[in-house]
Amino acid sequence: MDDFDPFCTTGAENGADSCFPSVGWPCCISFAIGCAVIKYAPKEDGSILPLRFSLPLALFGFLIAATWIDVISDQLVNVLEFIGVLLRIPAPIMGMTVLAWGNSVGDYTTNGILAQKGLVDMSMAAW
Repeated sequence: MDDFDPFCTTGAENGADSCFPSVGWPCCISFAIGCAVIKYAPKEDGSILPLRFSLPLALFGFLIAATWIDVISDQLVNVLEFIGVLLRIPAPIMGMTVLAWGNSVGDYTTNGILAQKGLVDMSMAAW
């Protein structure tokens, strides 16, 4: 019973385990919530969604956005670690250089755009 999973069942005919993938449950739940939102969302007549529906919907949207950010950033770090292993670059060097450079790209582009728009003081303050 060490590997107990409530979503797995043991097949009666051949004794094989049948498990619904762990990714499948969140996808099914999200699909059901998405269908409910499409069905009950305000139409073009100007009606608004009641607060009892809009607050849980906003929280669900925040949860989904945070999950996507977590998954994408985790995979990005895995890819960069893989590249470091392929090129035989030690992990501390990767962390101090490549990953730090990647973290600075957003600041660099934002500051460049601010400077181009004539907001040099704001650009230098953010730097």
